[in-house]
Amino acid sequence: MPIAPTEVATAPTLQPVLGARSLYLGVVTPRFLESLSGLLAELDELEVIARVEGQWCDDMDRMTVSPSSRTDLTASCAGSELRRGVVDHAVDALSNAGHDFDGKHAVARDALIVAMAHPSDSPAVLAAAQALDQARASALYAISQALLLQPMAKALSLDALVVRAAIASTNALRPGLPSYLGTYDAAASGLVEIDAVPLHMEAAGVDADHREDSSASFRFAIVGRHYLDLEAGVGLTGGLPQIPTLGTQGGANVLQGKPVDEFVGLALVELEPLRIPWPDRPLAGVLRFPVVGIPLSRDPTQNFFAGAGVGWTGVGSITGGPYLLRELSLRDGFAAGQLLPTSTSFDAATHPSLQVGYFVSASIDLMGVFRLFVPEHPPTVDAVTGLERR
Repeated sequence: MPIAPTEVATAPTLQPVLGARSLYLGVVTPRFLESLSGLLAELDELEVIARVEGQWCDDMDRMTVSPSSRTDLTASCAGSELRRGVVDHAVDALSNAGHDFDGKHAVARDALIVAMAHPSDSPAVLAAAQALDQARASALYAISQALLLQPMAKALSLDALVVRAAIASTNALRPGLPSYLGTYDAAASGLVEIDAVPLHMEAAGVDADHREDSSASFRFAIVGRHYLDLEAGVGLTGGLPQIPTLGTQGGANVLQGKPVDEFVGLALVELEPLRIPWPDRPLAGVLRFPVVGIPLSRDPTQNFFAGAGVGWTGVGSITGGPYLLRELSLRDGFAAGQLLPTSTSFDAATHPSLQVGYFVSASIDLMGVFRLFVPEHPPTVDAVTGLERR
């Protein structure tokens, strides 16, 4: 409470006390006491605000915000008031100054009461004057600390507005910049509706809910995750020796050869590896690797096709690569066209082996051809919720 005026005799011995009291009351007004009390009660909250805003700045640094908000955010987050410990130090200094003043204020009040009651007691009068001067000096120091903290508190308030605007712009849709809305189960036509209010109308407080043009709708294609192509085609094999067979000539057994270089029907499974990092780019489906072929006109357990190729999604591809054939071959000492000795069997002249050749194939995407005649009509989905729109 303030040291209020009291009705006392203005004895000459009280002049030092009255002078010190007048100087004291010039600084320690009722408004000063009220402001200091309220400020001390809110200092803990100011420390929390500084720590929270500092954490927000650290978090926002890793988020995607609009370019305009990014500029203001960088400037605000670089302010000295958000440096670790700056506000805490200023708050502690003001808090200590306030508590020091409270103690010296109580001492001065008690000393003044004693001096007024005993104006002829010189030591009491001198002690009261000194106590009033010390309390006034403590109040001035508390004011100086408050003046140091005032711009920090104001800056924190402005920082809060900037960070709040940056948070509002986080992941916001912006013209010319792609935005991630979600992952969908299948290809579709996406529809996104945006509440659009011109800035001048928003600033004027116009209610956009009752305006017919308060929203804008946009359609875009949702690209399906397509990594594999299943195609059917015809391949040509080559680079393999003839398969030994047994024939007869003039009543004798003769080793003969059957060519393998011929056409073969293939079912192809093709991976489009570039679609993994770029699923929405049309040219990502050009490269096919690896390509695995399953023969349709030969034994799939004895004939193996693998390679790479180029193609166009939904149309077809051209592929090539090694062709592995597990088949019989002639043993050393035997050759095609040779008469088989009567004491030697065909099994003794041949043995199973793995031959390596090559293949080249051309294939078509059967589903793509089907879609040329029966076009697909993808559903329309809400781009935000992922639910189908009816």
